[in-house]
Amino acid sequence: MSYLYTAFDIAMLIIHENLKIKEEECILTMIWEMRYALLEPQLRTDKKNFFKKIRNVIYQIENLYDCNSYVKENKINTFESFFRVVKLKLYYTHNTDYFNIKYKILLQKLGYKEKTQELIKNINGFVEYIGLKMNTRGSKKCNLNTLNLDKTIVFKLNDVFDY
Repeated sequence: MSYLYTAFDIAMLIIHENLKIKEEECILTMIWEMRYALLEPQLRTDKKNFFKKIRNVIYQIENLYDCNSYVKENKINTFESFFRVVKLKLYYTHNTDYFNIKYKILLQKLGYKEKTQELIKNINGFVEYIGLKMNTRGSKKCNLNTLNLDKTIVFKLNDVFDY
């Protein structure tokens, strides 16, 4: 498991949020200043290089590859990346306190067709590891073992963590 943010994670946040250049620069600056220690080592050389590497990944995904091809060629761990992007979204997207996703869509995004005990254990472990919490609508504790696949999972920042 890796908690360190990758260029791909940050690029996916920028791409999915469809940000204007000023907003993108603001978010990249905040990530550089507030999450420096949580960036992969190759992103920590200097701020200019950090911006360049993120924009290079964005360019490759938008112009040279489709996202799936980029993931395969660069051997991206989409399981971990998905949750890191959710956490970045919750920290840096204006007026975003939670992230909703249907359970079956979550499984699809993670590359699974059905839930297994091992998958549930991995999701629960990684979500806790990076400082997120999962609820169902109405702030009820989420039990992935018994949750219906058509139900919505709500991700929030775990108040205990501030990193």
